[in-house]
This record gives sequence, C-alpha cells and structure tokens, in this order.
Amino acid sequence: GECGRGLVCAWSCASARFCPSCAGGNCRCAPQKKAGETCGDGSNRPPAYSHYECASGKCLFACSGAECRDCNGGKCRCAPP
Repeated sequence: GECGRGLVCAWSCASARFCPSCAGGNCRCAPQKKAGETCGDGSNRPPAYSHYECASGKCLFACSGAECRDCNGGKCRCAPP
C-alpha cells in the first residue's frame, strides 16, 4: 500500500534473520528524515536499502569496522543534501 502524505515506506524487519520483501509487516510508513538522523534502524540491512528514508536520498554508515554490517542500533545516518 501507499503511505500517506509526507510519509515514506521504511524497512522494519519483523524477522531478525529473514526480510526478503515488505510483505508480512516488514515495512512501515515513516516520516522522511533530515540529515544526521538515523536511518535503516531495525532493518537488518545495509544503508543502501534505506536511502528513501532520508530527505537527501542518502543513508550512510556512521560506524567503522566489523560491526558495520547493517544499520541496526543507529549505525547509519542520513547524509546532508
């Protein structure tokens, strides 16, 4: 389904291990985020899956090293436009 005005469809994986598509509650409608805000949190995915969550169209890792596999726990942030 479509999200309402000002909202975008954001990943929100119901299963911590398997999230192939938005079916079964794996996505939710969320307000678009500004630069510096977290993106992709709870998606179990890298930031490339959450670009549309950001007003700038860019969700990027805000961490380094081995823990940078996904955006969970606030490890990704929206880049400035």
